[in-house]
Amino acid sequence: MRGSLHIHSVQSDGSGTVAEIAAAASRAGLDFLVLTDHGDGTRAPAVPAYRSGVLCLDGVEISTDGGHYLALGLPRAPYPLGGDAAGVVEDVARLGGLGIVAHPASPKPELAWRDWSLPVDGVEWLNADSQWRDESLTSLAAAVLGYGFRPPESLAAVFDRPAAALSHWDLQTARRRVVGLAGSDAHARVPIGSFGIPFPTYETLFRAFSVHVELRRAWSGDPRADAEALLDAVRAGRLYTVIDALGELAHFRYRARSGGAVIEMGERVDGTEPVALEVSVGGPPGREIVLFRQGRAVARSRASALRFEVPGGAAPAAYRAEVGLDGAPGTPPVPWIVSNPIYVGAGQDPVAESRPAAVEIDALTVPGGWRAERSDDSEAGVEQVGDDVRLRFRLGAGPDRFASAAYGLEAGPPPGVSLRFEAAASRPLRASVQLRSAGEAGRRWRWRRSFHAGVTPAPVRVDLGDLVPVGPAPPRPTAGVDSLLVVVDSANTAAGTAGVLTLGAPRLVRESSRRPRRRQVRAVKRR
Repeated sequence: MRGSLHIHSVQSDGSGTVAEIAAAASRAGLDFLVLTDHGDGTRAPAVPAYRSGVLCLDGVEISTDGGHYLALGLPRAPYPLGGDAAGVVEDVARLGGLGIVAHPASPKPELAWRDWSLPVDGVEWLNADSQWRDESLTSLAAAVLGYGFRPPESLAAVFDRPAAALSHWDLQTARRRVVGLAGSDAHARVPIGSFGIPFPTYETLFRAFSVHVELRRAWSGDPRADAEALLDAVRAGRLYTVIDALGELAHFRYRARSGGAVIEMGERVDGTEPVALEVSVGGPPGREIVLFRQGRAVARSRASALRFEVPGGAAPAAYRAEVGLDGAPGTPPVPWIVSNPIYVGAGQDPVAESRPAAVEIDALTVPGGWRAERSDDSEAGVEQVGDDVRLRFRLGAGPDRFASAAYGLEAGPPPGVSLRFEAAASRPLRASVQLRSAGEAGRRWRWRRSFHAGVTPAPVRVDLGDLVPVGPAPPRPTAGVDSLLVVVDSANTAAGTAGVLTLGAPRLVRESSRRPRRRQVRAVKRR
């Protein structure tokens, strides 16, 4: 099935209705669309439906502090998704969605993905919006002039090999399974003041390139069941991308054989026996098949097929195939076809790490040590009941609304310290642990990391060294840290929301194989 993902409609910053976009996809010969309008996940997704014969799915593009994240198959979120990227990735996974990094290497720094340690599900190895941003004015002018005669081809003429995005993807697949695909990032709108012109059109983008998904069974015609089958295949990595504007594809197949078994894209084979990787392709002349192992070419063929054998017991690796075409645009040239990997060798997914013994260095339960802070339009109250701290809050409507429980520190936490507690809330929410210090020129610097709290108490651990800066703060907390805060704010909480967040036995802990001298990080007495 051929389709397109990462599409914007009039529900955010696109120019077309869903019906108009589906009609354009039908004219381009596509079978499915995945719309991803900008949002925070709190809007209930539209039910999958066939429009103009095209299966339409509704996803969302979530803005985070570290880039944009596409969420597919996501139910309505219980609170706004946003803020730190780690929290968004965690929330999408917990809610059962499929998360894909959008425009990971965008020339616009605010759009590029920054934290590659996060367990994302997929990566856009190509993003149409990113492709034109690094082109010269001459190149863009030539593309615009050619657009009236051959729209898809003129659009593809500004494509280059997205080396940085491919490299990020290859590094990810060295550790675990990660899906790679091309994102249209279609808006069909170039803003001019408060207006916009529909350029390039949805149909042009849909004809320029497409994602081919290999299904286990034919579609039934039931949109819900067919959408589930499609997302299952995307999640499994049974797909490849074709730049259709470069040449018409007759067929493409990438698979492996080992010990009588057939292994498809996205699957893993243990590699104890030899593994034969097989690529076949039909299409225009001037093709070259290239097989990559963790981003390095290991085999090439200008024939219609390539076979490469991995000896039994070889080091674990991800192998993916590309097909290039002579005369393809770009420096270096953009590939015509990019497959998903086949994983050979024992699984490399991260395992639970062994941690040294944890040593408590301060129980944050000094009577009167916690106090409430809030924005002018919000309400907040803190009470300590035994070892528990309860934050009662009602957020206002302002963009900077917040309510917090703050604990004054005489000295900042030493290195290697985490905050631990049992978190429970009257309703599911995402709050943040923050450190605060006096910055330059009287500014208050802050660093944050979010956590989830459900209605059932659950342990939370926040490594204070993992906190990220808010605004212009230095990359890491400074020696002047004087407050620890637990904050409910506009990043993940809607205006007017009221509730109670309980921190059970909050404490600072340092992990060590030997017991250090106990160091108190005492509350500051306040009058």
